[in-house]
Amino acid sequence: MRDRAAFLIGAAIAVLSATSSVRADSIAENTNFIDKAYADLLQRSAGAADVASGLTSLGGETRFQFALSLDTSTEYYRLLVNSYFQDLLGRSPNLTELASFTGLLVSNNTDESVQALLAASAEFYFHGGNTDAGFITALFHDFLKRNPTAAELAFWETQLGTMTRDQVASLILGSLVYDTDLVESYYLQFLRRPANSTELNSFAADLNGGTMTDEQVIASLIGTDEYFKLAQASGQAQTPEPRAFVLLALGIAALILLRKQLG
Repeated sequence: MRDRAAFLIGAAIAVLSATSSVRADSIAENTNFIDKAYADLLQRSAGAADVASGLTSLGGETRFQFALSLDTSTEYYRLLVNSYFQDLLGRSPNLTELASFTGLLVSNNTDESVQALLAASAEFYFHGGNTDAGFITALFHDFLKRNPTAAELAFWETQLGTMTRDQVASLILGSLVYDTDLVESYYLQFLRRPANSTELNSFAADLNGGTMTDEQVIASLIGTDEYFKLAQASGQAQTPEPRAFVLLALGIAALILLRKQLG
């Protein structure tokens, strides 16, 4: 019996000192990822049913596909519409407005086209002082985060002579400057760091060329290993690695044998 106990203890030591490490439980890792994605995209915790559904999805699709299913959902679009109304009009949408603008996004209208519609409204124009100069200044402030130069102000005021407010807002929202700023904001929001020049230029070019949507860029960031690691750092404690269970079992068995011998 002493030999058996010694064997079990030796086996436990061998497991502990093994150079090859067994990967931590993927269910715990994926659960942390799902929790973080829900918090970042839907601004709420994932419920038990959400986690179960997410784990099933991640068994057959990429993290990019999972993230895209969240940020193209009706729930996500409702949050987006609410944020646009708050940012541009300083208020929440009523139920009719929420349903109407959410429907536009669900129907594959771009985020920028919806923002342009709001910016073209009489309400937004009123907030800009009911003048073309005030309207242009408000567009620059809300979309480019700066005031227009005198030359820019004069140029866009001239454009309003032949274009609608919707068209002018769409042109500003379709600029490479806007897309570059948007990508930078996504990196700060989801990866907690600035984008490097390659990342910034690549995604901004994709957005500006229409080869990617805002939601696809976001899903690309959430689908990275970098985001997955952030989810583990901020998530719940992971399930112990399998070898920890082996070590525990061997150790307990050895102690039982030794106790029986001494007793």
